[in-house]
Amino acid sequence: MLFPKLFARKWSPSSRRMVLFAGVCGLASFLMVQSYAARVASRDPGDPVSVVMTTRAIARGAVLADEDLTLAQIPARYAPPDAFTSLAETRSRIALSAVASGEVVTVPRVSSPGGGPLSGLVSPGMRAIVVPSGLPPGAVQAGDRVAVLVTRGEGGTYSETVAEGLEVLQVMAATGSSYSAATDGGTLALLVDPYVAEDIAAAVIGGAVTIVVEPPGESAGG
Repeated sequence: MLFPKLFARKWSPSSRRMVLFAGVCGLASFLMVQSYAARVASRDPGDPVSVVMTTRAIARGAVLADEDLTLAQIPARYAPPDAFTSLAETRSRIALSAVASGEVVTVPRVSSPGGGPLSGLVSPGMRAIVVPSGLPPGAVQAGDRVAVLVTRGEGGTYSETVAEGLEVLQVMAATGSSYSAATDGGTLALLVDPYVAEDIAAAVIGGAVTIVVEPPGESAGG
């Protein structure tokens, strides 16, 4: 028979090398195909999921309204794990940082539900303290950094720095018996830790407070 004679005969060294080479090439081809298939599978974007996206740029401190948001479908692979998935979850929350138009709204970018427009800007462990600034209109805006100085003594004999590197959360204006966000230099809501809040409160009661505007980019003090 043909096949028994074929396998019974002795192969030359070159034939053995060719068979071995063919086997190695076959195995390499198999592994390459498997690797390619795995890469293709890893690129699968997944099924579409619903996420909340902005329809326009949102400024820090703005209250999110229905006209600012839309429900969009994106592949699951590209959806952030902490993205909101319904408009009801995000309505009336406050933007803790600027959000670009068309950006997915995520939990860290907005305030917790409930609270007013100022408390929503206060990060955990911090406080907002309202201080008259004496600054001219347009001198500061939310996000600027300021220092608080106090002058004490009869006739204003000495001054000292109470705190510096404080972030301006809002520029506020008195409206009757309440306050609202404003663009003039009126009253500033400053982000401080509880101990600095006590120092500033004591300074307001015990002396004349002056607000000093710091240059952009200067590191926060406190």
